[in-house]
Amino acid sequence: MTSPQTKEACDPEPQEAQVRTFCLNNGDLNKCSNAWRPRMKRSSPAKDPEMLQTEDLLRQVRVILNKLTPERFDRLVEQVLELNIDSEERLSGVVDLVFQKAIDEPSFSVMYGQLCHRLALVKVQMAEKADSTMTFRRLLLRRCQKEFDMERSDDVVVQKKQAELDSSASTTERERLQEELEDIKTKARRRSLGLVKLIGELFKLKMLTAAIIFSCTSQLLERQDEDSLQGLCALLTTVGKELNAKGAKKQMDQMFNQIQELIQERRTSARIRFMLQDVVALKEVRWVPRKADQGPKTLLQVHQEAEMEQQEEQLQTTKQLFPKTEWRRAGTSVASPYRNKESSFSAPTRTFIPWNTPRFSKANVEDSQIKSSSFMRAVLKAVRQPAVNASCRVDTVVLKKSLPVLRQYLDSDDERQLQALYALQALNESLGHPTDFLQMFFDLFYDWGLISAATFLKWQMSRDDAEPKGKAKAVESTMPFFTFLRVCEGL
Repeated sequence: MTSPQTKEACDPEPQEAQVRTFCLNNGDLNKCSNAWRPRMKRSSPAKDPEMLQTEDLLRQVRVILNKLTPERFDRLVEQVLELNIDSEERLSGVVDLVFQKAIDEPSFSVMYGQLCHRLALVKVQMAEKADSTMTFRRLLLRRCQKEFDMERSDDVVVQKKQAELDSSASTTERERLQEELEDIKTKARRRSLGLVKLIGELFKLKMLTAAIIFSCTSQLLERQDEDSLQGLCALLTTVGKELNAKGAKKQMDQMFNQIQELIQERRTSARIRFMLQDVVALKEVRWVPRKADQGPKTLLQVHQEAEMEQQEEQLQTTKQLFPKTEWRRAGTSVASPYRNKESSFSAPTRTFIPWNTPRFSKANVEDSQIKSSSFMRAVLKAVRQPAVNASCRVDTVVLKKSLPVLRQYLDSDDERQLQALYALQALNESLGHPTDFLQMFFDLFYDWGLISAATFLKWQMSRDDAEPKGKAKAVESTMPFFTFLRVCEGL
């Protein structure tokens, strides 16, 4: 047992908390003379109204540049032109913001080049010479020249960081310095690439002369480090065609003789050597690339390209299903549904129609492909394309010509029949559930004996989580068919 004294010592009764009181002088707390304050509330010198207006202007430009996309380009450029850019200081600030954006985002150099072209003639009075003006173009070219000359200073920063790394003995410290070094190199490489691509775009827009371009290529060739040679390749790929058109054959030949020597001497890495060889090959085919770099794309262009890729995939499937000798190309070209007043692009739809009942060989498709759910979708797309018009009406005569192919895949195979119904369901969903479209296919496939009544009912009653999209609407639109089916089958 525990003695009273021990228990009391181990489990003391709670004591009242001691509360300290502070006396206030005249109801106010004593204030510290150097108390902490938020930065925004700290006393700071009052800014000049002109400075505040300049900061507000640059903030607006920064916001506009962050929103800049091909779709919004014209509207946002007009917003920049409407700003009160009325001093050399403000114009210089705008140039710096545009320039930094352009070299930090090399993938968008085409768009930023066009932006510079639109702003090129913006001008203000010079601060030192009241009777002279300064233009956006002039300040931009100065900025490009300054950055191009400063590229050598990046080497100094890299060498300094490398020296710190070499002298460090701590493993943790070496890892940190190595990461910092790689980050510096990556940023410098990206800015170097962005700079030469911007210079190339400005030349194509006639904001730079050929003499300036040849000066840049000469300096890049003289440096011969990998980043400079990569920049040379990017610049020549951008402006090579235009340089040839300037009648500068002698200078081009001299430059490419030096490039050939670099390739043959094998003093560079394989990566750079292959890049140089690609530029030489591009010159030999008169600067016509296999795939043109069109810069950033609008959402409309992305949809158009996706549609064309889908059509090409459809065509390849069609070619697998039917022998080439038994297909003829339709003479009409169907305009893309994405065509509108904003774009002159029209995606042609290549339609193939069988001359007669097609013969099919399984040497075109592997068994593993036939059993896949995606394969039946490809088959249904291939056979329905020539049989369904723009109004989603089915031409039964054309569709029936594909009957032997459908029988070959669907006869006595319940799983493929079910996948065919799911494929029709997906097709109906993609077309926006046109009236009677799905029921027409169900009627035909039942009358032709392609799909059994049991499979139709299995599809109707299935709760397959993998095929939920459009199922409810598809079942609702085919209710008359299933009423008829149950009567005919005595179900």
